[in-house]
Parts: sequence; C-alpha cells; structure tokens
Amino acid sequence: MGEDAAASGPWGGAFGPAANPAGRMSADRVSIRAFEPRRQRPPERPDDGDVHVEIPRLTSAVDLVQELATQRWRRTVAQRLADHLGEDVWAEAGRDWLPSHCKKLAKAAGNVAGLDPGLSGFDTVLGRERIKDAVKRARVGAALVDRVTTADTPVDAVVAAMRVTGIILCELHGCLAGCQSLRDLARETAPALLRSRIDEVCDGYLLGTG
Repeated sequence: MGEDAAASGPWGGAFGPAANPAGRMSADRVSIRAFEPRRQRPPERPDDGDVHVEIPRLTSAVDLVQELATQRWRRTVAQRLADHLGEDVWAEAGRDWLPSHCKKLAKAAGNVAGLDPGLSGFDTVLGRERIKDAVKRARVGAALVDRVTTADTPVDAVVAAMRVTGIILCELHGCLAGCQSLRDLARETAPALLRSRIDEVCDGYLLGTG
C-alpha cells in the first residue's frame, strides 16, 4: 500500500495519528484491544419479537421430482397418462415433447386458472366452451379437458392435472430443468405440499375421467 493510501486510511489524513501523537497512542490501544479476550456476557433473553427460527433449506422442486421419478413411477404414470389422453395424443406427446410444448400447456393451464369461476365450469355448456377455448392451442390440454365427463369436476383440479401432465412429460423426456409446468405448480403450491399435489393427480385424477 502506498504512502497516499496509508494517509487516507481510517486514521490517516490531517486528523490521523501522524498529525496528532495522542491520536497515535489511542489508535495503538484500539488495535491491541482488538486481540484481547473479551469477557463473556450471559446471553440475554430475547423478546418474543426478536426470536429467529432457522428453517432448513427445502429441496428444490426439480430435485423433488427427480427423487420421485423411479423407474417404476415412470412406467406407472406413463401408462396412466397414455390411457387418459388417448392413443393419438399420447403418441404425439411421447414422440415430440419439448420445453416449448410445455410452455404452451402451462399457458393453457394459466388461461383456465384465470377464467371467471362464476362463468366457467363444467356444469354449463357455456362454461365448458369457455374452458375449451382457453386450452385450444395446446393439444394435450384440450385432450385433458375433453376427458372431463362430470359436471361437478372442479376447474382447479383440471388445472392441476395439466400442470402435472407437463411435469410428467418433461421428466420422461429429460427436460425437467426447463419445465414451465413445474415452475408454475411450485409457485402456486406450498413447498411441503408439492409432492402430495403431484401424487394426488398421478394416483387419483389420472385413474378416472374427471
């Protein structure tokens, strides 16, 4: 460090110990005290408002799905999804699925989630048409909506099925890191409930027709 830098340090310049011998002695005492052992104070009891609880870092959404996706899980969900979507749609998705397809499906799911719940449901012809129109640009999403046969099927259950379907297809095709459906589901779901939400669709919804 040069002379200019030393002169401009914490004790440098016109007000430093070089200009004031008493200041130099004070600086020496400060520097020595920095290395002296300090007396231990008994810990103070914090107020309720000052209590800080350290929360362990949660496993990322991608890691969670990768841990879930054993070979047995892959075979099971692939078969259930094939049965649910139908042979033609499954053949196309199983052959050509890319992150760009997932983005279309995720957008379709977002479109459905954003519909007015009072005007969009499976219990009226107009409501069903609104939902179909919201997913028409995503073939997999349209197939999932077409499979809904009961009027009391919750719209949010279909949205979740679309999200999980995108996750399954991205996992099967090795593009989970770019899965928009997983990002959206993780954003909408509490971390502790993410796996149960995926299981709910895989082990429940996909076994029926909605």
